[in-house]
Amino acid sequence: MALLHLFPRSHPFKRGHPFKRKRVTALAARTPVWLLLLIFVGLIIVSAAMLAALEGPPNPHAFLRDWVYFAGFFVGAEELFERADPLRIWWVPILAGVIRMLLHAVLLGVVVFKLLVPQKLFVFRKRFFVRPNAKGEWELLIRLYNATAAELVDLSFEAFVRTPTLADARPPDPSTPARHQSLKVVPFVSNASVVLDAKKDWPISIKHVPYSLPVPLEPGDVCGSGPNVFLRRIQGHSITPMGMTADKGEAFLVVIARGRVPSLGSEFIDTHWFQLSGEERARDYEFGDFHDVMVQPGSKPRQAGGRSKDWDGWNAFDEARPVNAPKSTRQMIFGYGSLVDVGRLSEFLNEHGLALGDYRYVTIQGWRRSWSVAMDNREIIPDYKYYIDRTTGAHPGVYVAFLNIERVRKTGTPAGVPPPEVAGVLFDIDEAVLAVLDERERNYCRCDITDQFPGIEGRVWAYLGSPEAEERYRIGLMEGSVVIDAAYKTAVEGAYRNANIAYTVDQDPRLREMDLQRIDT
Repeated sequence: MALLHLFPRSHPFKRGHPFKRKRVTALAARTPVWLLLLIFVGLIIVSAAMLAALEGPPNPHAFLRDWVYFAGFFVGAEELFERADPLRIWWVPILAGVIRMLLHAVLLGVVVFKLLVPQKLFVFRKRFFVRPNAKGEWELLIRLYNATAAELVDLSFEAFVRTPTLADARPPDPSTPARHQSLKVVPFVSNASVVLDAKKDWPISIKHVPYSLPVPLEPGDVCGSGPNVFLRRIQGHSITPMGMTADKGEAFLVVIARGRVPSLGSEFIDTHWFQLSGEERARDYEFGDFHDVMVQPGSKPRQAGGRSKDWDGWNAFDEARPVNAPKSTRQMIFGYGSLVDVGRLSEFLNEHGLALGDYRYVTIQGWRRSWSVAMDNREIIPDYKYYIDRTTGAHPGVYVAFLNIERVRKTGTPAGVPPPEVAGVLFDIDEAVLAVLDERERNYCRCDITDQFPGIEGRVWAYLGSPEAEERYRIGLMEGSVVIDAAYKTAVEGAYRNANIAYTVDQDPRLREMDLQRIDT
């Protein structure tokens, strides 16, 4: 028994990590044909040189002669390079024959493998669409088709949003304020699962027939209107990389397709990555809709009719057609913070020659209010604001937090617990008021939340935290340098008391209040 301890269980003769067993297959799958052929030629040259060296030539001329002879032998052209004298070592011809057999077997295996296993099973449209569906709700639409002649069956799809972000790795220490603790930030990638439309399963896929994969969006995912519309989140998941340095990485939407290939008797997994962040030209999505492809019905099993290039709309697969967002003559704003103070709001609009329209107090379910956006008080921006310490008059280098609301998914609410609610004010606006408020709410994006108000005619907007403002808040929270303006907090609480509506807010215990004075620039 003691001898067993001399040999570890994971010795080299036992099966190792599965990756080792698939290494050659993976290499052949991702290496282009021309490079594989180049590797094959290299193996011939190296093997021929090895045998020529074993033959032990007395001079370089003889070595070169044997090298050429063995290379010709490996490719079946040894008759073109006849030798005047026989080989000196009797077992060298046997070794040369074995090597030749192995090289030919490798070449045949690679050729068959590359013919049967394509590089990519699917061709995805370079950019996915962001569009309103038939109900007027925003959704993503991914277009793809089977690029092979093989029939693919039992297809299913998954999708994930991968976003670089930061985590505060400090152990909690209630006895020490967060701002006095040493900062330890850990970068990592958040992988958030995306819920696909019920149509996502695809029973049979045949060559070149396009398929649409819809991904429903939530209120607040798409913000803005007209030419300024943009994708803010995907099902509430951030698509904005977060980091302490300029190189934050990029966010991606990863689509995973699984299924079977009956002709090969095997299963497959295919993936595609869409870039979500970065410069606009680098993002792999656009607002628009696809062109229909009129696929001709086939008269034979496992194939469509005619040639795909002759199908009406096939050549427009990579093109987009414009779509118009839902329009309405009536527009409203849902306010949940300082906008609830309708008296102050009316004064603000009067200063711009405008008037406050009709308003009423309402409550929306499935949302929560929190201090989760911030401005950088270290920067003084023209035509905006900054804060000074009311007591000392100093200009503190802090982040100043403001209120925000976020959608709470049903999966995030425990069973039997009613969904959270946010009370606020709903008031009518026109384009002039909208322009003034857009300018005022610089830390926010104006998002369409109309579906939260069933039965109301018109479009309802809400100002939700911009990705940049949310990132400032999170960084400030980890640095211990984000504060709440005490006067702002008191004013919001007073507005809710005067309106006689409920005010609830989530506040991180690391947030502290500071007596600040606002300075308009």
